[in-house]
Amino acid sequence: MRILNFMFLVISYWMMCTTGMAAEAPTPTPVIPPGYLNCTGAIYAHCGDIITGDTGGLENNAENYSCNALTENGPEQVFILNLTYQSRISCTILDGTFLNIYLLKACNENTCIIWNTDSFTSEVLEPALYYIVLDSWISESYQIQIECDYDEPQPTATPVKTPDIQGPMASACSMDNHENYIEEGRQSVGITAWIDDTLNGNSIIASAEYFIDVPGACGSGELLHAADGVFDSQSEWISGAINTSTWVPENSPYHIYIHGIDVNNSWGDFCAFDIEVKPSSTGIPLSVPVNNPVLKLFLIIIMTGFLIFQSFHIAQYNCKQSKIFKNFGILCFK
Repeated sequence: MRILNFMFLVISYWMMCTTGMAAEAPTPTPVIPPGYLNCTGAIYAHCGDIITGDTGGLENNAENYSCNALTENGPEQVFILNLTYQSRISCTILDGTFLNIYLLKACNENTCIIWNTDSFTSEVLEPALYYIVLDSWISESYQIQIECDYDEPQPTATPVKTPDIQGPMASACSMDNHENYIEEGRQSVGITAWIDDTLNGNSIIASAEYFIDVPGACGSGELLHAADGVFDSQSEWISGAINTSTWVPENSPYHIYIHGIDVNNSWGDFCAFDIEVKPSSTGIPLSVPVNNPVLKLFLIIIMTGFLIFQSFHIAQYNCKQSKIFKNFGILCFK
């Protein structure tokens, strides 16, 4: 009988332990609420920049940030900073009164890392895109400074440099206003992209080019320029303009291909995006180029005849209505 009781206790204890283990649930991942911040007009910033501007004319989209209980009722300016190494980010308001400055992990006010009314310095952050938001109570001018305290790993031995045969990566290709369409008749459109060689050999970017619809041989495309005016670093925002005066809806979307080359003459892969051409909202193309000289002469004759015809009728009407002409017995043409 004692043996049976002992076995019953052992079995009961085993069932209690296994049941308790199975009932343990994993910790749920917190969900970040959607935000209202608009980063369409963001300014791309770099470590060491001193930026001057004005919040006048900007929109008030974000009002409540996750790291601050205040309500922001004024317009905001967004800056995008590409951090390529582990670093602290410091921001200082050099000029401006009714301003608060925030550091975000994404284009969402609910991802706030740190904020202050005049300056802040973050903890060491991992390489990524970060968003700096200057939120004002009222529209006013500003000047801010952005600094990075790079914490680059120190090598334990002298590395052997291998030849850089990889081209830079191209990403974030788009129109400079982040739209994906234009209206028929628009003369040109700006384009932009991020060219980065930090993970593909870490060489200086030398140039970039684009193709329309079909990529051609490397070096045969239309040149693009460094957004800051000079190619002098391992990663660059590049920009340029495409002539779209002859683009029509029937042939759209137009496919745009962009890639870059480093100083070691290594071309990288393409990034691509499409631009759709929509009919003009007025029903009339914004411009209609006439290149045929015979057609030009015909249009000139037609318009001149129309103006003469209209002028003659207006003159006849005025003649018939004029008492002066009637009093002097001057007859008007019928």
